[in-house]
Amino acid sequence: MKQATARMRLLPAQEQGIAPADYRRLQYLYGEALAELNLRISNLQREQRLQLGRAPIHHVQTRIKTYSSICEKLTRKGYAVSIECARDRLYDIAGMRIVCPTVEDVYDVGQALRALPGIGILRERDYIRAPKENGYRSLHVVLNMPVCTVEGARRVPVEVQVRTLAMDVWASLEHDLCYKREATCAPRTRREMQGLSRRMAEVDARLSALRRETELS
Repeated sequence: MKQATARMRLLPAQEQGIAPADYRRLQYLYGEALAELNLRISNLQREQRLQLGRAPIHHVQTRIKTYSSICEKLTRKGYAVSIECARDRLYDIAGMRIVCPTVEDVYDVGQALRALPGIGILRERDYIRAPKENGYRSLHVVLNMPVCTVEGARRVPVEVQVRTLAMDVWASLEHDLCYKREATCAPRTRREMQGLSRRMAEVDARLSALRRETELS
């Protein structure tokens, strides 16, 4: 599988079914969607600071999947490597990560995302209440973002991952230690990461309790 994937990355775009011009167009559309969402999140941050006197959002990161990453994911999921399949089957070509201090902030931001005018929700998955088997925790919301083009209005999915600082640290480490080394990651390392995820959840719970105690005092 690794040899096939490596060979796939070396093939010209036309042979894989995605022409370079099509990928550039895809980049533009999803980039516009991210820019619009970034603007709305910035406005939301300012509004929350005025209302709450603090910032429920610690920081925001965005990314658009690379050409090779799109091809690799389509292949892994058994889809044809084509621009049509990329648009129709992949909801995470454009991604935003919103990192918050506490779990309550995560759910507050999730509620704010649902309330954004003119933007629909395509899918939502709560991996905080129901973590993945490997210990991954985060709130995933796929937004249906409007994009204006010369051909008219379009809708583009953007996957937003909302998580706490503790969840973000764990996810970054798990990605380096296990996800990128799936074939060689030792079972002991996976068990250790699962245990660390549970301890991170305890840290999040205590931080939430401290926040409530501080606000009540």
